[in-house]
Amino acid sequence: MVLPALHLNKEQVADLFTDYTKVKNNPIISEEVKTARRVMRDKFTHADMGVSGANVAVAETGTVFTMTNEGNGRMVGTLPSIHLYVFGIEKFVKSLSDARYIFKALPRNGTAQRITSYISMYTGACEVTTDKETDEKRKKDFYCVILDDPGRREILAEPDFREIFHCIRCGACLDVCPAFALVGGHVYGSNVYTGGIGTMLTHFLVSEERAAKIQNICLQCGRCNEVCGGGLHISDMIMKLREKNMKEKPDALKKFALDAVSDRKLFHSMLRIASVAQGMFTKGEPMIRHLPMFLSGMTKGRSFPAIAQVPLRDFFHTIKQDVKNPKGTIAIFAGCLLDFVYTDLARAVVADMNSIGYKVEMPLGQACCGCPATNMGDTENAKKEAEINIKGMEAEKYDYIVSACPSCTHQLHLYPTFFEEETEMYKRAKELADKAYDFCKLFYELGGVTETGDGKPVKITYHDSCHLKRSLRVSKEQRELLKNTKGVEFVEMNDCDNCCGFGGSYSLLYPEISAPILEKKIQNIKESGANVVALDCPGCLMQIKGGLDARGIDDIKVKHTAEIIAEKRGLI
Repeated sequence: MVLPALHLNKEQVADLFTDYTKVKNNPIISEEVKTARRVMRDKFTHADMGVSGANVAVAETGTVFTMTNEGNGRMVGTLPSIHLYVFGIEKFVKSLSDARYIFKALPRNGTAQRITSYISMYTGACEVTTDKETDEKRKKDFYCVILDDPGRREILAEPDFREIFHCIRCGACLDVCPAFALVGGHVYGSNVYTGGIGTMLTHFLVSEERAAKIQNICLQCGRCNEVCGGGLHISDMIMKLREKNMKEKPDALKKFALDAVSDRKLFHSMLRIASVAQGMFTKGEPMIRHLPMFLSGMTKGRSFPAIAQVPLRDFFHTIKQDVKNPKGTIAIFAGCLLDFVYTDLARAVVADMNSIGYKVEMPLGQACCGCPATNMGDTENAKKEAEINIKGMEAEKYDYIVSACPSCTHQLHLYPTFFEEETEMYKRAKELADKAYDFCKLFYELGGVTETGDGKPVKITYHDSCHLKRSLRVSKEQRELLKNTKGVEFVEMNDCDNCCGFGGSYSLLYPEISAPILEKKIQNIKESGANVVALDCPGCLMQIKGGLDARGIDDIKVKHTAEIIAEKRGLI
């Protein structure tokens, strides 16, 4: 952000300077610095007017602040005879005391400094020496242009987006964004604010059409929320922006697909048909490695799991559960992937829960959790799916509801937000949400941590899924479960909580971004030296296992924590 020539080496800089100054420049850094200083100083000393932007503006005193590291900002404010400040109403704080928090947060988040090299403050016009020999002085002309435009007023009028004004423009959200790290500012294009927070600023201050395009780059991993110096919920606001776009300018193709998914019987019928039709692609193998024609891009760099021949809902009643004097009954919310793809994972969840004294049932009225609809801004279908599951799960009958998919669990927790408080549906949604747990969290809290296992040595590393760690705040429980399993040598991989690039439909819509993110994750897995990658998200399982399979890496297995526990304890 602050180093626009970072991608140039000293030879390229020398060529650039030679072209500009028409004087031969040697590729010697010290000489290049002198050239830059000489050319820039000449411009500053001969400029009639300097234009500055403010990091902070103090309402009580009229003081404006500019924080810089290279000193050019200070010369802009001191050398020219006219000084013009341009800043928006969002830069105002009440007092100097309030401003100090920004002085701490901005350099820390923006450039990892305790304080910037220059903090320049101006309170009105100042005197400058115009003649050194006579010490003649005159007051500079000082002006402030305060931007109070309709876009900024619209932000203030929108409760869902008002916290945009808390942004201190530190750029920390860009530093941690996996998509921005790959594509950089050039892919976002000109005349936009880049990154997550930039999407909202672009929507209100530049163009709704441009913002509608760049918001799709967001993976919804939530890392920006963790580091934001202003405490903004950036990923949540992007979701609200998607809702706004879907209502005002719906995408017909996306709407058609989401309508189909929200029709439980239709969607399940489509999956059953697909399980039969996939035979020509699977050729009896558990993975689909190649798809024809226009679908070929979907299997570039990643294989797909085959759809189960028999869905979980069709055979769940045949799973033997020998639980004497059960402590309680748990309903499993399978979600699409456990129901129609990873049915063995569902068996492991049942076996694990049985081992600590709980019987498991599967309400057959359940459907897709609604996460895809929510992620695409389709609140209409998300609410429809919430209603189906609230009625289908019958939460009042069970002690707990367990899901082996953090995205599903997070979506279940959102159900109360779809209904007005005090209504019957709100009360039922609240009960379901309160009883819904991700597998590792529930298994841990119900006493699943025991030093048992077959003792066979295995080195395991762990991948934190975005929804599990950042939305559900679960990170220690699964590690304790694995570390206390006999035979397990647990090792952390580098960047264990970095996104794997799945993001639901994201990996299909934007494979050119998803694939490099996956590549980095696979590299970290290999460097860990682990035999097994543990995780707790079926989506991440699909992404990472498919990536390893496509690369012919068969000596590293990818398993859900529930499967590892069940296997090591001899439960399946």
